[in-house]
Amino acid sequence: MVNLVWANDRYRIAAELLVTRVEVVPIADTIGSSLDLALQRLLIDTKDDPGVWDDLVGSLKSLRWRMLTNPQPRSANIRVKSATEEVIAQASHLVEAVGSRDVVNQVLALCEHLLSEDPPVGPVLLESILEVGTHNCVVVASTSAVDGLSRWLYPFGVSVMSPSELVHQDHEVEQVYVVGPPRFFPSAVVTAPVSSQIAFLLPHWFRDRALPRSPVCQYAEGAFRVERKLSPVPSDLSLAMPGDSRFPEDDLLPQPNWTAQAEADHEPGGEEVMARHVLLSGDLGVYLDDGDRIRTLDPTQPPQERLINIPTVSVVPGTYLVLRKDESDLEILYNAALNKLGSQADEVIASQCRWKKALSERISQQGERRVAEELHQMGVKAYNRVAEWVIPTLDMPQRKTDFQMLLRWLGISEQPAFDLAAKLRRKRLQLGQEMRAQLEGVLSNADLNPLLRTGYLELPANAQFRGMIAARVLATAPYQEIVSRQRVRVAFDDGDSGGRWLE
Repeated sequence: MVNLVWANDRYRIAAELLVTRVEVVPIADTIGSSLDLALQRLLIDTKDDPGVWDDLVGSLKSLRWRMLTNPQPRSANIRVKSATEEVIAQASHLVEAVGSRDVVNQVLALCEHLLSEDPPVGPVLLESILEVGTHNCVVVASTSAVDGLSRWLYPFGVSVMSPSELVHQDHEVEQVYVVGPPRFFPSAVVTAPVSSQIAFLLPHWFRDRALPRSPVCQYAEGAFRVERKLSPVPSDLSLAMPGDSRFPEDDLLPQPNWTAQAEADHEPGGEEVMARHVLLSGDLGVYLDDGDRIRTLDPTQPPQERLINIPTVSVVPGTYLVLRKDESDLEILYNAALNKLGSQADEVIASQCRWKKALSERISQQGERRVAEELHQMGVKAYNRVAEWVIPTLDMPQRKTDFQMLLRWLGISEQPAFDLAAKLRRKRLQLGQEMRAQLEGVLSNADLNPLLRTGYLELPANAQFRGMIAARVLATAPYQEIVSRQRVRVAFDDGDSGGRWLE
């Protein structure tokens, strides 16, 4: 009954919001404006020689993002302080390496100024909160900024939420203040409102002030389309670059610096695969192939339904992957299954080695393509996965008939090879189901707020889940590259890669 009442209240709130409109409040920020322009000048000046400037540009974009999302005073603003110091370090390094340039000197001067000034959005936010009443409002911040804002506003009794926490708020609030440009937030902040009074606060120099729209909104008849109410900006603060040199906002936001890859000079070998580099929160990375489904976590689902397997092609920024660090589930389950087989383990290992060695020799002699063609002609369905079948942790081909035909083609007796491999598979699948059930239990009881706020969560360390983490996808490379199969779907430390400047 309570849920039904709340659903009705949200419809009422949405109707009221159509009348009150969403307020967008640009706040004067001269230092930020100067840094924004300096970044654009830097992009123009270095467009013909980008490589050496990548770290300075990347660090400056990261600082720009944090200035938009972290408005608290400098004494409580570790994120802006650390980003500013990083820009200074990169700029100083460039001055030593390539000599002084006006735009670099300007960046250094602005950063020194920034370290001695409080962000201008913070005082406006706090004044607005105190005017409405600290218990009558909620502050919404980008996920990475929630902790810093919470520490600053906690003494005032102000609740700070991430966008996902706001959407799942279970009661109405009088006022919602959103810190940062509207485009940084999901459309549900305004299309599934918990308040009819919503205001976005942002520095005046951020040009895109349009409200977030659901991708399906333009196709839906009678879709909910709330309008904005834009507060005026003093004309003397409208600094601008020359008309044709303004950059699209996407070019000024933090982006991964993917290394340009030449086409592979060979086909993937038996221990290699084509995979895509994925950047994760927590300074981690992972390589994802185009193979089977992968384990993910959906924090918005009921506790027993949080663990979901999805196709790897469905992995996008914002997806939470559940992975092991520096080792794979396949290896752990394979070894655990062998241990469970007890005295029969040696016989299983010997049988596995026998047919995999024979297959490896055929591939070496004839080449993978020729072997695949012969198996295809025999009627083997998964002939194109022949290179995977020699992987030590793979017990047998997925289809039983494929394995039977493979054994005949290799000249190996079907028995006992088939029964031993099937026994190993049954034990591995059983252990996999047990591990999944235990993992679901751990996740159903886990506090996922740290994951929602930082994008990274370590699962309790034990023999079953050692090295297991959940991490949010930040970006996916636009190309594939050849990597070792052992590196696929295994999280690894990746702090120095293209994700260094991403949130």
